[in-house]
Amino acid sequence: MAKYYSYEGKQVGWVRKKIDDVVLIEEAWVNEIRQDLAKNGYDKMLLPLAEVLSSKGHPPISRAQAWTILHDLTNDGVPIVLQNTTADEKIGLGKLVSSAKKSAATAADAVSTPVGKVVGGATKAVSSGVNKITGGKNVSDE
Repeated sequence: MAKYYSYEGKQVGWVRKKIDDVVLIEEAWVNEIRQDLAKNGYDKMLLPLAEVLSSKGHPPISRAQAWTILHDLTNDGVPIVLQNTTADEKIGLGKLVSSAKKSAATAADAVSTPVGKVVGGATKAVSSGVNKITGGKNVSDE
């Protein structure tokens, strides 16, 4: 059975669905995630938050603190950057998995490849093509 939520994160009925943009969520999806979390633990969902905070110099957080951070973030509703009124009200139009795979492939393409002079038995690693940060050509330090 489907549930509908406003972009503000409030569950709405089918009448509201007809007049506003909504996000469709299947109860089966929620149940599947709950079962997976119960079976495999919550760390794969909570760890990225702890890693971000740690990398920014914050003290270690507990699982409950990470969960509460997620709750606080999601209580604000769906960020505008994530809203897709074409896909959010339907099943099967989401692109999260394919977009993530594409991003991973792009990141892999940007990984440095060994080229250049061999000095002392080691190769100098530089990436070819355009520097994605500056938009200019990459140059090696010779």
